[in-house]
Amino acid sequence: SLSKLVVNEINVVSAAADPNIEVSIDIIPGPLNSPANDVSIAEHIQTLFEFKIVNEFIKTQVFVGNLFPVATTSGSPDLVLDGPIENPIGRTTILNERGNIFSDAGSRSPLTCTPGALDCGLGIEGNGVLAHAAGDPIVSSFTIEGSDNDIELIRTNILDIDAPNGAIGRRADTGTRVPITVELIRFLDETGALFLFDLEAAAGDDVVLDITANRRSGEAIGTAFIAQIDKVHAGNDVDLVLHDSIEGRDLDNRFGVFVELFDADDSPPQAAIGLTFSTTGAFAASGFYATHFRPDSVPVGLDNILRALGTVDRFRIDSTYLFQNDGLTDGDGANLGDLKAGDNIHVCHVETSDQTCTARNSTSLLYPLGSSLTTINIEAYTDADWSGGSPTIEDDDQITGGTPDVAQIFFATNGNIVDTELVGDLPAGHIHSTNGDVTLFSPIRITDANFDTTIDVTGENITMTAGTAGGIGGIGLPTFQAGVLGGFLEINVDVNDNGGKLSAYDTAAADASTKGIYLDELTGDMRINEIWTAGTAGDLNTGNVSLRTVNGSIVDANGDDLWNIRAQTVDIDANGGSIGEFANDLEIDSSIGSNPPCEFDNCTGETDPEEADYGLSDTGLSNANDDVALEASGSIYLTETDGHLRLLLAHAVSGHIRITVRESAGDLDEDLYLIASGSARFAESNDRLPGLNTDAPRVILNGQIFAEAGAVLLQVGDD
Repeated sequence: SLSKLVVNEINVVSAAADPNIEVSIDIIPGPLNSPANDVSIAEHIQTLFEFKIVNEFIKTQVFVGNLFPVATTSGSPDLVLDGPIENPIGRTTILNERGNIFSDAGSRSPLTCTPGALDCGLGIEGNGVLAHAAGDPIVSSFTIEGSDNDIELIRTNILDIDAPNGAIGRRADTGTRVPITVELIRFLDETGALFLFDLEAAAGDDVVLDITANRRSGEAIGTAFIAQIDKVHAGNDVDLVLHDSIEGRDLDNRFGVFVELFDADDSPPQAAIGLTFSTTGAFAASGFYATHFRPDSVPVGLDNILRALGTVDRFRIDSTYLFQNDGLTDGDGANLGDLKAGDNIHVCHVETSDQTCTARNSTSLLYPLGSSLTTINIEAYTDADWSGGSPTIEDDDQITGGTPDVAQIFFATNGNIVDTELVGDLPAGHIHSTNGDVTLFSPIRITDANFDTTIDVTGENITMTAGTAGGIGGIGLPTFQAGVLGGFLEINVDVNDNGGKLSAYDTAAADASTKGIYLDELTGDMRINEIWTAGTAGDLNTGNVSLRTVNGSIVDANGDDLWNIRAQTVDIDANGGSIGEFANDLEIDSSIGSNPPCEFDNCTGETDPEEADYGLSDTGLSNANDDVALEASGSIYLTETDGHLRLLLAHAVSGHIRITVRESAGDLDEDLYLIASGSARFAESNDRLPGLNTDAPRVILNGQIFAEAGAVLLQVGDD
């Protein structure tokens, strides 16, 4: 139809009282319990009266669709959910081939919104059915409400929701954020088979969902809970809120029948007999029967289904969401288990200072607003800037200058985050764990997607690996250009000062195709486990590392003697802090794969008195080559762990300088060379805080080791 389709309420779970069976004869034989239950009784036997009660819980297929092929005519009618869908052990399919799939936006009152506007609700509420006599048609009842603030909740085991030419839910950028709210039920059936839940969502525009994982499969309370989401694909933005996961073990009571036994001599029957007797003993009489009359028996496996239907217990539980690419494909050949968006991907569990996340209390079926109290870990395969999308250019990213709309990835949770980008760069908007670790993998680069000096990655431990496809690599970029290049990747490692560590690698990339690793710690110290890149000797712009802080030190997080940084050129700028610590040097292994520093062994220069350049410095020292530059507001404590140190600058503003070139038995190349001049890359641009110095690059006309207010100690293994 070209008309809007409004769905008010679908409930496949009976809310009626137990079915009732009346038995009214002079003599009601039994119970004798012989023969056993479920054994047929011969026709001539008059001493027994029994029947079997079969409880069948069909996994209901609910389909709601507007099936109007695009090719037939114009128009894009919406499909609107204005009431709950209760299908806890079945499959729910919602399809709109022409337009959007929306949830009712709330109040319809003209005092709060304009009827027909995007943020104005329909206000049509289902009230069940009208009163009717037995045998009369059943007629639904609806009321037009002025106030409509309920949550249109879909409770199901499997949800397929598809709007190939529209959106699923509404983003906040389009007015009021109105998600499709989903509660996914995991359960056991009567045979004990486990039914994992399944969610597949695909839209030509946005996908906006609130998701709650509900475990009702009988595991011990508090055990690990894995919630796998099979597919979320959006032509524009993916916008997901993950509410606290829940579990419960209470059993629903909607099964069996109520049998009333009457004495037929009463006319009409006045009362049932034996209402106080047991339904399973020798005197079983009127009462509730589950599987057999008479005597009753305990139904095998029925508790699994009744647990799945239960709604009373809704205890919060920690969980891990998997948006995994497991190699499976759907009917269209698209990979399952991943998050793909033509533009942004935003998944949140907790609200942060820069990411809005409207949390709701999932312990109530009404889903009132409330804080997130459990821990949710997230493991995702992502594809932002997905080639299969067709995003509308929107000014929704608050980009300073340049392109107004760029693809970004946002995560916000209090658990661990593992994100693997499938195609292209991993464009970090802000990947933020308030209390867990962040691990990122990219086939190409990990970049600052919004071109701004805001934090891109926050976590306790941060581990980043780029260039896994074996071609271009790099983490951050050396240069910032407003709206075009993001420059350094801004981070906040050890977010809670609990000893978190930073690890960054791009050695899987082609050495000639990575500029290296460029990181800016915006809050406190940069605590380094390992930073490792590799370049080529023929290109001084490859395989370099540049690190800086705004107000903190750059230190060895391990407290050992192993290298923390391996690269060709190494530039380190500790604003507001020191490089290394007095009792724990920062260890580097510089000039990896670089050209030799000198023309002659040990840079002795020409030793033949007959040569014209006898007595002069080795000519190799003046050649362009990889080097090391160090600057700190405090002190510098640094060790070169292997080979020579080609030093351009060591500048300590208010502290001491101690530089060590480690001595190793049998090695004769552990030298320190102070080169005459060069340049250092201390920042992405010249307007970076705190000093607004000319740091991008810093041209150093005279190589120097300079402690403005302290002492200098050089400990060199060889020369």
